[in-house]
Amino acid sequence: MPTISNFGRDYTESRDDYVYSYFIRLQGNPSSLNVHLPGMIDLARVPKDHIMDEGFYEFFAGLDDDGEPTWTSSTDPDQRIPVFEDAQGVGWNLSVIYNIGLERYILATEHSASFSAKVGFFEAPEPWGPWHTIVYYEDWGRDSGISDVGNSFFWNFSNKWSSDDIENFTCVFTGTGDMDSLNIVNGTFVTNQATDNGELEGDL
Repeated sequence: MPTISNFGRDYTESRDDYVYSYFIRLQGNPSSLNVHLPGMIDLARVPKDHIMDEGFYEFFAGLDDDGEPTWTSSTDPDQRIPVFEDAQGVGWNLSVIYNIGLERYILATEHSASFSAKVGFFEAPEPWGPWHTIVYYEDWGRDSGISDVGNSFFWNFSNKWSSDDIENFTCVFTGTGDMDSLNIVNGTFVTNQATDNGELEGDL
């Protein structure tokens, strides 16, 4: 189940002329709403003016000797290389947004088991990574006091509802049971100074 990276309304915060989509590398039954093991996520891009033209899509195929991304045609997808991997698996859904204030891409997806509030949040300076863990939950929302929050399975940071200072955010999520609805939680990104390799250290 693919997802388009969110760059704000009408893609106005995009850094180039491409639309980026992330695809979970399906393992086993493609219709299964389970975590896929091993967990791999692929990245495709397409010029903004050709979203409906399959022939214009390209898949990430690794970095060249200068550290620049290379791309393979949609007609040769076997040459693609995942941009994200997790030995604990990835969910059957995910979200990716670009936070213009932090200058980071933020990815959210499940691991280990679906519908169980097992979620990881990750950040990267580029659409293809490298990805670093912000926080990795085994039981997200455990201390909320809401009985069914442990059934959640999808999370997405809303650019529209984020504050002007970017550090304060709104995350929307859904789940099963009483969580089968639009649910909203507010929070704050706490970041330290970037490390030498550009990774943001901090907490969610």
